Amino acid sequence: MKVAVDLTSYHNYTGRPTGHMRYLTELLPRLRAAGNVTLELVVTRHQWARMDFPHELEAAGCGVRVLGRFRQVALNRLGARLDSLVDASLIFAPVNYARPAGHTPVVCVIHDLLPYTEPDYFAYRKQSPARYRRRMRSCARLVAISEFTARQAREYLDVDPDRVAVIPNGVSPPPAGAAAPPAALRDSEPFFLALGGAEPRKNAATAVAAYRIYRDRGGTHRLVLVGSDHGGHRVADILAAAPDGVVSMRRVSEGELDWLYRNAVALVFPSRHEGFGFPPLEAMARGCATLAADCTALPEVLGDGAELIDPDDPKAWAGAMQRCAADAAYRADLGRRGLERSRLFSWDRTAGRYLALFRDAAGATEDSV
Repeated sequence: MKVAVDLTSYHNYTGRPTGHMRYLTELLPRLRAAGNVTLELVVTRHQWARMDFPHELEAAGCGVRVLGRFRQVALNRLGARLDSLVDASLIFAPVNYARPAGHTPVVCVIHDLLPYTEPDYFAYRKQSPARYRRRMRSCARLVAISEFTARQAREYLDVDPDRVAVIPNGVSPPPAGAAAPPAALRDSEPFFLALGGAEPRKNAATAVAAYRIYRDRGGTHRLVLVGSDHGGHRVADILAAAPDGVVSMRRVSEGELDWLYRNAVALVFPSRHEGFGFPPLEAMARGCATLAADCTALPEVLGDGAELIDPDDPKAWAGAMQRCAADAAYRADLGRRGLERSRLFSWDRTAGRYLALFRDAAGATEDSV
């Protein structure tokens, strides 16, 4: 079975690690390696010129179709159906958006419902909620990466529940070998780790407010805040309320992020909205004690492997940070529980479930694949 992977709506040109990029680079090579499906990535000329990961996936054995200018204009401005530009049994739209595809079945993955929960989303994308809903409802099948996201899809998109399959993401085991620390942390001072920068839903303001309380109570560990500006929201505005001891890093490499997970006293993750929750699960896979918000998909994914806290209660976060800093046995137990929980999530198992769904959506039997 030939599957066209529509990446034309994916626009991360920064190269920084994101949940979507992690998902694509982990899942697609495994689908390709299964041996009973042929993948062809569909990208624009602009994407091909500016993104590294399509080239990496090509090197891993995925086919690539680069749309020329005429076909790109036909797709974006003239409303051409994607199946008029590619020849495939199925179109796989892996990043929250499906283009019109005529008679070829489309499987679209819903990572979150930010188009409905963040008011500025549609203005930024120059879309209407009604148009987005029509596109998603036209898909043969929808995949939600958590039960929470599936419930939101049924609520906001008004889709038949039988057309929504829940397939959780996986988590990869940590890379072998010792990673190098970021230059700003090449000493032995302990630190807490917070991720997300100025993106409002990541709620770094609560992490900083909790850290201020922690310092006021005599705590001495540093807080490493990783992430950059987001739209009109600036990291500098968050840091304006920060006490001494906060180290801000706008961007880190994959190796540096691995080192931060492995060496942090705890991950502090007060995000108000997650469709799945890659960062805390990745931290748990490295034995890092994890403090996470008790809302959206995080309780479902993290279970008892993390300490779950109200995302708008800085005093509770400060108390948990104090306990992690002072109680080595508690911290070790939390790290152990997180590691055990992370082992429930496997990319190989996830890929197998996608392949079964592809066969079903394309109307093919396993013998004909």
